[in-house]
Amino acid sequence: MVVPYAADIADDPAFASAGLLFRGGQPEFSADAAYAWLSARAASRAARGTV
Repeated sequence: MVVPYAADIADDPAFASAGLLFRGGQPEFSADAAYAWLSARAASRAARGTV
């Protein structure tokens, strides 16, 4: 998960492998969206038995 400090750097190649990128930077960040993403990843790993 990546939250760039400014939207204009969201296309930086360093962020290319991020599973979740808030392109709008900090103003776009949502704890609910981050939690949903983390929960979905945990559920997926649990289903595969790789917890």
